[in-house]
Amino acid sequence: MDVLALKDADIGVAMGAGSRVARTAAQIVLDDSFATLAAVVAEGRRVIGNIERVAAIARAASAPLWLYRQPVGRRAVA
Repeated sequence: MDVLALKDADIGVAMGAGSRVARTAAQIVLDDSFATLAAVVAEGRRVIGNIERVAAIARAASAPLWLYRQPVGRRAVA
């Protein structure tokens, strides 16, 4: 049952002390300490924050291109 849930999940996480089948099906295998889980969550939040910052920079850099673009077939009003 656990193996099916691990395969169905977006990211399957198994503990190192778990069964061999569960460790094989999981994308992430943690050691036997739950303290590792806190570090993994913090790293994931850091990565998501970086992605959000890069997306904001990309939007800001491309804003002048789409903000001032004239629709096709229309003339600019002076």
